[in-house]
Amino acid sequence: SGVIYKKDGEYAYIVTNTHVINGAKKVDIRLADGTKVPGEIVRLSDHLKGEHVSFIKMDIEGAEKSALIGGADLIRREQPKLAICVYHRISDLWELPLLMHKLEPEYKLYLRHHTPVYQETVCYSLPR
Repeated sequence: SGVIYKKDGEYAYIVTNTHVINGAKKVDIRLADGTKVPGEIVRLSDHLKGEHVSFIKMDIEGAEKSALIGGADLIRREQPKLAICVYHRISDLWELPLLMHKLEPEYKLYLRHHTPVYQETVCYSLPR
């Protein structure tokens, strides 16, 4: 399971949990209509190398930790504002803000809850 964020010709780029790909570099992705397309696993920092990034928002169904780790070089280099969902796993509530602080210790962290139910809690990380 995962989310396709870009389909380019014969390739599709997906965001998924690390345990789903289990160290793979290339995968076959089955779309909702049953078609299969080849996919390549890339780190966020590699995919956006050379790009200026000022804002990163992640609500990727529990894959936020893996995506932050894969984007560590990019986050350190570009120092974008971050809006990261921290509600998919109970431990996300403390693990993701700690990771965000580790990636960029000078950032200010803010936690905001956007609904009356448990969903949509976001940790914002802003440069000072």
